[in-house]
Amino acid sequence: RIFRLSRYPVVSYELAVSDGDIQKVREQLIVAAAQRPIDIAIQPEGLERRAKRMVVMDVDSTLIENEVINLLADEAGVGEEVAAITAAAMRGDIDFEASLRRRVALLKGLDEEALERARSRITVTPGARTFIRTLKRMGMKTAIVSAGFTRFANRLAADLGIDYSLSNTLELVDGRLTGDIAGELVDGPRKASFLK
Repeated sequence: RIFRLSRYPVVSYELAVSDGDIQKVREQLIVAAAQRPIDIAIQPEGLERRAKRMVVMDVDSTLIENEVINLLADEAGVGEEVAAITAAAMRGDIDFEASLRRRVALLKGLDEEALERARSRITVTPGARTFIRTLKRMGMKTAIVSAGFTRFANRLAADLGIDYSLSNTLELVDGRLTGDIAGELVDGPRKASFLK
């Protein structure tokens, strides 16, 4: 059976296959995906898959094409320093919390106008709006969980019609960033608690 899930700006279909060698089907679909500009997800059919009713997504370089911390770093003139800390974290030289706090500290002094300029440069990933609309039409709840920042994630959630949003809060005093994160840091355990 074939079901069309969306048609604009991306076309998506669900194909329910009930016979054949699953390994051969998987191999051929992987080849097809490599040869054409398409994405394919293969899932076993069953009650467990049909019972899923929530989709949780990351934000940076997923729902949007940008990394918000990099947009903010550009506004603060500290792009290279932030990139170096990010690279060190990716290599495992610095843990997640320390790298995030060090990068946020470099943003100290940015004002509301700079934050708004960074927000205006965010590009939603092509097809994201259709993806969210399709999920909603299927009765799914949607959430974004991000180590990014509430000022950006919450507006994105409102704009796209996403049900829930969790992210870090940049501390502002007198309209300027202090270089700190307000409240509890969004890390693995916090994400798990939010999901529950």
